[in-house]
Amino acid sequence: MSCFSSFSRTVKPAVPFPIIRSCGEVSNKCYAKRDDDDAFQCSIRGARPSIILEFMARTVEGDKDILEERRTIFENGEYGALATTREVFRYSSCLVLLVCKADAAPGLLEHNESLILVQNVPMEILGTKILYRYVERNRKIVLSCAKGDAAFVVWKKRSSFEYNVYEDLLYYVLIEEKFMEIFAENINVTRRGSLVIPRVEVKHEGMYVCVSGDGVSDSTIAYKLDVIVYPNPAYPVITGCSHRDYCELRRKYQGNLTCEVKGIRPQIKLEWKIPSQQENDKITFPTHQLTVEDNGETFDVTLISTYDIQDQSLDRMTVECNVLEPSHTKLKLSRKFDLIFMRGKQRLITR
Repeated sequence: MSCFSSFSRTVKPAVPFPIIRSCGEVSNKCYAKRDDDDAFQCSIRGARPSIILEFMARTVEGDKDILEERRTIFENGEYGALATTREVFRYSSCLVLLVCKADAAPGLLEHNESLILVQNVPMEILGTKILYRYVERNRKIVLSCAKGDAAFVVWKKRSSFEYNVYEDLLYYVLIEEKFMEIFAENINVTRRGSLVIPRVEVKHEGMYVCVSGDGVSDSTIAYKLDVIVYPNPAYPVITGCSHRDYCELRRKYQGNLTCEVKGIRPQIKLEWKIPSQQENDKITFPTHQLTVEDNGETFDVTLISTYDIQDQSLDRMTVECNVLEPSHTKLKLSRKFDLIFMRGKQRLITR
């Protein structure tokens, strides 16, 4: 009886789930990037009775076998098992959810499966249409990942456009036993895998890329996120104008005009416009001096220009200082004012 008992005893392994080498022994779920052809390995040590391991790729079409090698080890009366695979991207090229399955006696393991979401690198977004998003500072923004239902998503961000280096923001597996991990602060994810930034700050600017897949197909979407900071005051300031809604400047037929915008983001340019097309050819701006001061998160922009009125029979003219913002923004800032001309001997005024 004692002899039979020694051969039929049950030994639970110290780690109660199959160990995927890239994940370690802390959790049976993780995420990894693969930039070479190293094998993925899964193992069990110190168990009795013996365990059989298999490597599968989990897809919306079911689990697909990708096992390449399997071994069983017997040492000191206990069993070990090893499973290896290299061709992890056999069914999809960007993302794959690998599952190491253990065929074990009931109760021997706490988890009979271990999962690892693997992203293929280097990641290229060449050919991917970039969607531009501009959002006001301190506002919330939601970036959608996939048009349809995705099985798993990975969000990344590139802050510097000088280097093609992406940081991992989060990964999310949405099928069956869902699991996820967020690596960055002050972001979240919806149940469908969309990225949420509850309170946008300037530091959130950059290129956001989401890679999604279902095990048999992949898709990539990219966003260029820029932050809008409105100036204070929230309109161009004309030197000599003290009122926002209406302003008259008494000037000669030649002189200079100064327009300023302080504390704005993104960086903008300024231009002079004549709202009336009939008067557009009656004034010229011979010289311009545009200065930009970088305050760290915002910019102060000043435009000083000389003007020359061609038709000196005019009594007045409406002029507009207009903000030339980058495309796709919603700034649309401008300031109109009236020049009231003083007759008499003219002299070009410069600064």
